[in-house]
Amino acid sequence: MSIPEIVEYIYTSENPETGSKPPKQFAWAMFENGTIFLTFPNENTPQDATPTLLAEAALRELKALGYPIGGTPSADFNVGRLPWFANAYIYIITYNSGHIFNVQEYEEETQDITVGILGRSLRGQDVESPKVVLVRDFTGKQTVME
Repeated sequence: MSIPEIVEYIYTSENPETGSKPPKQFAWAMFENGTIFLTFPNENTPQDATPTLLAEAALRELKALGYPIGGTPSADFNVGRLPWFANAYIYIITYNSGHIFNVQEYEEETQDITVGILGRSLRGQDVESPKVVLVRDFTGKQTVME
C-alpha cells in the first residue's frame, strides 16, 4: 500500500483493537519524503480550507517542529505497529507534535529503533527541503500539488 492509502484507511476505518470510530472531519498533507501533516477543522484550518491553505498549514507545522537534532526533544520519536494491518508490518512514527508523523511499511517485523531512525531521517529531509506533494481536504478530495 502507498502512504496515502494507509493514512486514508486508518482515518476512515474503525480501530480493530479499540473499536474507536474514525473522526468525521480530517485533512492531511504529505511531504515529498512521506512525512504527514494531519489536522481537524479549527481556526487555522477551517472546514472549507483549500488545498493551498492546508499545504501552508503543513509547512508551518513542520517548520515549528524543526529539524531533528539528536539529544533534543526535536529528535524524540515513538513507534507503533498499526493494528489495521494484522498481516503486514506497517508502523507509525510520531514526534513531539500532534500533527506530524511518518508511516512506513516493511517486509518483515522490524525493531522500533530502526523504524524510528528512518522515519526521523525522512522527516529531516522534508524539513530541509519542504515540498507538499499531496493534500486531502476535509471533503475527502485529494489534490496533487505542483
